[in-house]
Amino acid sequence: MSPAAQAESVLVLARSTGRILGLPSASVIEVMPALPVRDVAGAPPFVLGVSIVRGIPTPVVSAARLLEPDQAPSRASHFVSLRCSGRAVALAVEGLIGVRALAPELVSDLPPLFAAPDASTGLAALALLDGELLCVLEAARLLPAELRARIVGEDA
Repeated sequence: MSPAAQAESVLVLARSTGRILGLPSASVIEVMPALPVRDVAGAPPFVLGVSIVRGIPTPVVSAARLLEPDQAPSRASHFVSLRCSGRAVALAVEGLIGVRALAPELVSDLPPLFAAPDASTGLAALALLDGELLCVLEAARLLPAELRARIVGEDA
């Protein structure tokens, strides 16, 4: 297996809105406990604000609000810092599961993150505001309930 194909099959698994998200490890800079966030006036609902990550002001985007735009803000336990063309964006998630290496064919069969219902509003706004982040998130996957026990080790 080529190094590129192998890297694509390693996912950082996080929890948001009752779903398991699989973020390609090649796009993940680091995972950390959630940090304090300052509001940003006029930001779209999926932007929680800005946090200082390693001394750099970093936008914080809510995975829950991207998946379900009308959902009340959830309490994020972790940030997944994503690489977006030379800068970072923190994705706020409700829980961190860990890192899993999966067979590349299994990853390619997983549904995309934005196949979830009600994602269109957040997705449309994100496409206008940050095409680079959208490209990173389009590579993310959802783990269907029937695979959770096998991959994550929890009941479906």
